[in-house]
Amino acid sequence: MNQKNIVFSLTFNIVFTVETVIHSIIQNGSNTQDFVFNLIVPPQEEQQFINRLSKTFNNCNFTINIKPFEAPIDLIKYVKARYTSRHDARYMNYARFFLPSLFPRLKKVLYLDTDLIVLGNLNDLFETNTFTKDQYYAAVPHTFWAPLYFKNPLKHRKLAKIIQKPFNGGVFLTDLSYWDDTITQRFFYYCTLNKQYKFKLFSLSTEPLQNLIFHNFKPLERRWNRCGFGNSKFISHWLKVPDNEISILHWSGGIRKPWTHRNIAYKALWDKYQLQTLVKI
Repeated sequence: MNQKNIVFSLTFNIVFTVETVIHSIIQNGSNTQDFVFNLIVPPQEEQQFINRLSKTFNNCNFTINIKPFEAPIDLIKYVKARYTSRHDARYMNYARFFLPSLFPRLKKVLYLDTDLIVLGNLNDLFETNTFTKDQYYAAVPHTFWAPLYFKNPLKHRKLAKIIQKPFNGGVFLTDLSYWDDTITQRFFYYCTLNKQYKFKLFSLSTEPLQNLIFHNFKPLERRWNRCGFGNSKFISHWLKVPDNEISILHWSGGIRKPWTHRNIAYKALWDKYQLQTLVKI
């Protein structure tokens, strides 16, 4: 069996987004019976996901697994101290740092955010990338200045120097068999450091942590994460490329999403894969 394991992490209020992503993957992939979609969800929403997705994708030839995530107590403390609301969504956002404990039997996995669509054949991505114990994490470099991950770049320039080439954290391919306890240790080290600075160390939530922990990443071709289209119209227009240069189209970079804004770059492509039956909650 040549399974291709894809991982998402989300709450039920945006379940329609993962349906859209899965639909785009199946429509543009091959050997779709090999795809396994693993959804990390809040424990109290597990049955809702099962009920919804069993109806949306009945009679499908691929596999969907629903995995509830019980956040570790230290993560719960960190999230509740840093954020005043949407705690369940925050836990799901940070779940990407706990993949080996969630999926102890999996090796190579592709993690995807759900504000994107897949226009390329993911079999190509899986089959053309191998990993070693020294380099077991692959992502797409993007045009972002590493010091901007920090609210005070001058003060924390030593940390910023660790990040030689930033990457967007919403798409990454990795081999979980190479992850060890040091990943979790480093994660909580940086969380503790952020707390010591009264949560004024990082300018973003998970992406600075990913770039610090996995700074020795393997670069993927840009087409595997054409990101930033959640930004302003000016930036989105500047980032646009021909459709044939896009394998994954990602509306990252802001609160503008193709299901919330009519006038947004590539909205027609999102609408193409969001079937009429995939209605919002």
